[in-house]
Amino acid sequence: MLPQYPDWEDDDAPCLYTVSKADILARLERTTSEPLTPRCIPFDSAGIEKRIPGFEGYESIQFADEQAYLTVETRKSTGKAFLVTGHIAPDLSVLKLEPSPQASLSLPSDVSNAGFEALVVSEDRVLALYEANGVNVNRAPAAESFDRSLSPSGKLALPSIEHRTTDATSMDAAGRFWVMNYSFPGTSAAYKPASDPLLARYGTGPTHARMPQVERLIELQVQPSGIVLTDRPPLQFQLSSEAARNWEGVVRLDERGFLLVTDKFPGTLLGFVPGP
Repeated sequence: MLPQYPDWEDDDAPCLYTVSKADILARLERTTSEPLTPRCIPFDSAGIEKRIPGFEGYESIQFADEQAYLTVETRKSTGKAFLVTGHIAPDLSVLKLEPSPQASLSLPSDVSNAGFEALVVSEDRVLALYEANGVNVNRAPAAESFDRSLSPSGKLALPSIEHRTTDATSMDAAGRFWVMNYSFPGTSAAYKPASDPLLARYGTGPTHARMPQVERLIELQVQPSGIVLTDRPPLQFQLSSEAARNWEGVVRLDERGFLLVTDKFPGTLLGFVPGP
């Protein structure tokens, strides 16, 4: 789990956080009810925050074995974000960023506080997905494509997706991956949501019919012509009546489904959604 600012607490060493897979499975299988205890992975930024103008923290992380890829958010006035690399020790004793290679990512729209919040890594490429891909805010949504050394390899067209795209899973052998799709009532106006074709096609669940927020997973697939929606319906979450949950992280959990994590709103929550 990647904090936007791993060194936010001045008195503590910069950390990423991990939770034991065995402990997660024990909770899902109801063999224990003990609280999950995150472990700190020391984070060495190699001073990248001082070398990137307008640095405003980290937005996404993905791994290919011991190689790590992260996106960096900068002030809106810079008009860009950055893609950087790092290396994680096999024993999780440290994740250290590398001064190079590094790539810049031009922001395709002026939506306030929107950035590149999702990365997808395969055997031969790294895809960076922008957060705002609705028809009213992004006329030509596309994933920025790079090889594993961060040499650019063009763009892959994306379907228009209303609301925010806040993270993505790994890609399977058929080029399929899932993205987190979220809308918070307090900030939805900035994304100028249009009529949602996914709701028109698949309908809405009982809690989504009653509440203004959107919390769902959408499956996409990389094809030679670009990235397309698959025929699988979105996985709509059962919404909480207390507060919208700002889901900003998602990973596959074997064939069981997906692990999710929120930012600090309404608190840091770890969730599980069964697979389709």
